[in-house]
Amino acid sequence: LPTLTVAGSPDHIARGEQLAHVCISCHTPNNQLPLSGTNFVAQFGLPPVGTLYAPNLTPTGDIKVWSDGEIMRAIREGVYKDGRSLLIMPANNFRYMSDVDVQALVAYLRAQPASGAPTPKTRLNFFGAIFTNLIDFRTAQPPVASIPLPQAGTPDYGKYMVQIIGCSDCHGLQLQGRIDNGQPGPPAGPNLTAIIPQWSEEQFMTYFNTGTLPGGGQTPMLTLPSGFTEPRMPWPVVRAATTDAELRDMYTYLHSLPLMTTPAQ
Repeated sequence: LPTLTVAGSPDHIARGEQLAHVCISCHTPNNQLPLSGTNFVAQFGLPPVGTLYAPNLTPTGDIKVWSDGEIMRAIREGVYKDGRSLLIMPANNFRYMSDVDVQALVAYLRAQPASGAPTPKTRLNFFGAIFTNLIDFRTAQPPVASIPLPQAGTPDYGKYMVQIIGCSDCHGLQLQGRIDNGQPGPPAGPNLTAIIPQWSEEQFMTYFNTGTLPGGGQTPMLTLPSGFTEPRMPWPVVRAATTDAELRDMYTYLHSLPLMTTPAQ
């Protein structure tokens, strides 16, 4: 378990705030910072599994009694203070986050103003216990060693941003697209290895700045019965979580991928 104390410099906090936008779909009720938590079951229309909240990550929540090292471990390894697995936490993406970036994210979490109310503890009912065993929502990952930040301006840096933003959740592990299998979870996304090579860098940047697709048109909206709504491809989240240079590196990486023809299930 890391025992370090994160330095909360203005640059660290600013970088952490940028990265925190990756967390807003689950940890806010309105896709806006701060990360004040939300009723996960109600927001995403899960079956009645009991009480399951994405926790309040401002100083109002339990994070105030976690050490910096414990927060880092939760982000990258998906475990509680006591080592139990977190539920529905994308540590499989965040485990690639560099030391400097995960420390920046912790610095931002510490610097947020207290907001909202403490979130209720998870209490799964009988159906919830069955449901979460049929669809394994446990997210614990193997321990993470020190991770350097890739060199900016390279395809490796683009791959890094694609990984920590979690593009594979919708588009498949090889970004080959996913088939909607009817299970709860992120929406099935198209094959990026086929689509992005057809886009120019300017079209890619325009899309993530405005949501306008090449040739015109906008990404369809995803609207849930709870009232939660965002573009089916959450380009505003990606835009808020990246700089222009990072988006260009992502384009370079995605443009370099070999064509994959078999979608993920």
